[in-house]
Amino acid sequence: MRGAHVSDQVARIVFLVCAILLVLIMLGVFIIIGSSAFRIFFEGATVKGFFFGTFWDPTGTADPSGNSIPSYGAGGLILGSIITTVLSVIIATPLSIGLALLFTEAAPKWLTNLLQPLIEIFTGMPSVVIGFLGLIVLVPFLRVVAAPITGNSAVGGFGWGAATLVLVVMIMPTIISVSIDALRAVPGSIREASLALGSTRW
Repeated sequence: MRGAHVSDQVARIVFLVCAILLVLIMLGVFIIIGSSAFRIFFEGATVKGFFFGTFWDPTGTADPSGNSIPSYGAGGLILGSIITTVLSVIIATPLSIGLALLFTEAAPKWLTNLLQPLIEIFTGMPSVVIGFLGLIVLVPFLRVVAAPITGNSAVGGFGWGAATLVLVVMIMPTIISVSIDALRAVPGSIREASLALGSTRW
């Protein structure tokens, strides 16, 4: 018993040291990244110019006098991120919930058993892999197909169109899995009560 108690104490100390090291490493990462990021505000950048500027050139652009003047306008990058995020949520949410309803209420059991594991595999797929596939497959496809039809370069090729579709592919498996779990968690008594009140399967 004494040996087991000592081993428990040693294990507790080892895990505590590992947890402290993990916290210190994370703090170090934040400090290093933060110090590098906030350095731009000491190199002539302003808060207004950063959030509302549209030209990003940290290496600097030579002015007529030959001096290199860096520009840190991230407004366009921030706006593009907001647009692609909102559009991807608008597209992915109804599709995902609809597929979750299909799998839990209407689809044959064999089809659900076949597709749900595939969806869960996509849920665990790294976003870097999905982004890379979008870069080498989706972007060239949109450049050839969508851009000539719409006449808008933002829709075809490198633009918010491809970014939105890639984000849709990224978030749909997660929304589908969560929605399926939520729908299956509905008590059977509630389903029976709704049927008793005249509700149909749909």
